[in-house]
Amino acid sequence: MQDQQASLDALAWPLARLDEAMVKLSRAAALPAQMAHPPEPLGDWEPTGNPDALDHWMRHAAERLDIDIEPADITVADFAAAVRRASPAILSVERQAQPQFLAIVKCRAKWVAVMAPDGRIRWRSLARLRDALCHAPSDTLGHELDAVLSQAGLSQTRRQQVNRTLTQERLAQQSIGTCWLLRTPQHAHWWHHLRQAHLLHHAGVLMSAHILFDFLLILSWWVVGRHALRDQAELNWLYPWTMLLLALIPLRVVAVRAQGYLTVGLSHLLKQRLLLGALRLEPDRLRHMGAGQFIGTLIESEAVEAFFLNGGFFLMVIAVIKLIFAIGIAATVGLVYFGALMGYLMVTALVIWLYFRRCRTWTHARIQMTHTLIERMVGHRTRLVQEPRAHWHDHEDREMAGYMQVSQDMDSSAAVLIASLLRLWLVVAFLAIVPVWIAPSASVPTLAVALGATLLAYQGLGGLTTGVTYLISALISWTSITPFLHAEPPPSRPPSSWRLPSDSSMAPEDESTMPLLTARHLHFQYPGHHEPVLQQCNLDIHPHDRILLEGPSGGGKSTLVRLLTGLQQPSSGTLMWHGFDNHGFHSDTWSRRIIAAPQFHENQIFTGSVLFNLLMGRQWPPQPEDVQEARAICRELGLGPLLDRMPGGIYQMVGETGWQLSHGERSRLYMARALLQQPALVILDESFGVLDPDSLQTALACVQRRAPALMVIAHP
Repeated sequence: MQDQQASLDALAWPLARLDEAMVKLSRAAALPAQMAHPPEPLGDWEPTGNPDALDHWMRHAAERLDIDIEPADITVADFAAAVRRASPAILSVERQAQPQFLAIVKCRAKWVAVMAPDGRIRWRSLARLRDALCHAPSDTLGHELDAVLSQAGLSQTRRQQVNRTLTQERLAQQSIGTCWLLRTPQHAHWWHHLRQAHLLHHAGVLMSAHILFDFLLILSWWVVGRHALRDQAELNWLYPWTMLLLALIPLRVVAVRAQGYLTVGLSHLLKQRLLLGALRLEPDRLRHMGAGQFIGTLIESEAVEAFFLNGGFFLMVIAVIKLIFAIGIAATVGLVYFGALMGYLMVTALVIWLYFRRCRTWTHARIQMTHTLIERMVGHRTRLVQEPRAHWHDHEDREMAGYMQVSQDMDSSAAVLIASLLRLWLVVAFLAIVPVWIAPSASVPTLAVALGATLLAYQGLGGLTTGVTYLISALISWTSITPFLHAEPPPSRPPSSWRLPSDSSMAPEDESTMPLLTARHLHFQYPGHHEPVLQQCNLDIHPHDRILLEGPSGGGKSTLVRLLTGLQQPSSGTLMWHGFDNHGFHSDTWSRRIIAAPQFHENQIFTGSVLFNLLMGRQWPPQPEDVQEARAICRELGLGPLLDRMPGGIYQMVGETGWQLSHGERSRLYMARALLQQPALVILDESFGVLDPDSLQTALACVQRRAPALMVIAHP
């Protein structure tokens, strides 16, 4: 045990060098870290002062390095599985009342690579590392187990096994420490994500396996043509031919395995980028996009994903490899055969181009029908009242007639591409082989190679005609999801200091003089509008302020909220927090200090439990104290009777397919969600407008007790 502890001490980084560990680990893990802004050292910071400050510093360090970080708690029971998923990561361990850290680079099977403070990577056993990190009272626990097992009459070997098993079970839920997972930022280039997910490696394996597979296949045909088609009784050629065929089996297994990894990895990456793009879209742009456009975009993204999941991408790659081999072999067979193959490929390209144009027209018609259908489903009540019954489906009938025509055109091209071209090639190839066959210089190996090239081109054309249908659908659908994939990231800000003032850092005597939030000469004008929404707006909000902001509709109240919360940037003017300009804060740092509950129609209940919707801004899965606080706030807001009626209580599923909430219940849940994020300033945008008088008084009293500073926006 002492040897294990000594080995652990040699691997642990001290608190003072944690910034150096972050930088070196990012380099070792090949993360696209920005080394121009290294993390600020912790200096003489003491962990006993503020237990949350360490997590705050880790987020600050990740912000300066421009990488993503995610905290997680690791227990003894799931140590091995968690480390395999976590790497690269920083693991915090308590050593002699002083936190120390392990820089985990990667994990393979039962071994983990840890970067030591000297910069070298050391491999250690996962089991031994777990045992060294356990903080068990081994002496007391060992005596207790020995006393129990000594009465069972077990052998020494069996007693040791039982002792080890019982010890592991007893320590299973013991927390080893907090682990911070380091990841490539979502906004990084595709190349970095492909490399971190090892997809480039799998792509190389796939290409190499198929190239070698086709080479050995051609070589086997050459062996057959050299020996089997001759009038010889020797069977010695069977041995190399059999060995070549057997070698194809593991190559096929390797190719299929690599293709599976690539398929899942690329689909996962595509979904991540789509979600990131959706979160980057400007709120004003989202409001101008109807539900039909969102549904249509989602459907089109499935076509791009199907290109990978259904093997379309790999069919294309494999088909191109086979056709390249077939062209190279055809050049050695003869000019007639080579010309026939090249001419046939040109005809195939023309048919593919015709199919692409008709498929694009068909896709645009289908997307337009989807948009129209969804919009009319959403507004069906208005149609029932305003539109004459005899004309309900006139527009749909006209759209359907046009859609049927373009569908027939596309189907005719698809029939030629998929059914006719592939079979016609065998006829053309046979006619092209005839001159080679009847030539005086014809040889048996040449004929065998020509047959092999014909079959290879047949396989390539088969994969091409099948894969190109997926490719064309993906290319056309790509234009629909491009706005999400290429959504502009938020404007970059200089990395902030981790020593920026916290919400409670002011001295009591400064609370009355130092504003919490300061706005000076704010000016905002929407693009394309001649008149500004806000002009020369000045505002001071102090701790414990209670502000009521009233104004007519369209007066700029909600725009001011978006500026204060950082969702939009002012055209000019200054925003400051405790006297620090907002440009010195990262957007996430700023948004954690100011939380707004938007207007009812702009907020959302997600499909999930009530608890999930309440704690969206906090760590998930929640701690017991988080659940207790969520219950308390719900009851203070008057949601206690609702939780009592629900069969699952706070764990009841809500959302579109779950328990349906009234407008007033939704509004109070939005308030609870904002309060549970524990901001310094809470902004409620018309949150009380849907509440009855009794519920309003209850909710207002809770908000006034809970919110450090409060701004309520309402109509006069």
